[in-house]
Amino acid sequence: MKDQVIENMSEVCHEEWMGWSKDISKELYVVVDVLKKDIEYFRENCVENKDAIDLVQKLESRLERWESLWIPYDELTEEMKDADREYAIKMYNLAKEGLKE
Repeated sequence: MKDQVIENMSEVCHEEWMGWSKDISKELYVVVDVLKKDIEYFRENCVENKDAIDLVQKLESRLERWESLWIPYDELTEEMKDADREYAIKMYNLAKEGLKE
């Protein structure tokens, strides 16, 4: 029973993360668009902003990785499920301790 509870909690963790990451990604897409416009403006004026270029690349990479994980829990790789399970086990142990009181 414990294993099934943890697996159910893992699925909830993934669903919550998907909602959170989708909300955050909307804001990050705006940031990326603004940075790209700034980068283009500076390029037109013969100035290269390496920090902004690096930041855009990092944000785009993160967003791409997040989007690849916006799938149902049962379609995740076992490695990705394990990440959710780690969090679920922490919650399970906290709940278990709380119920002892």
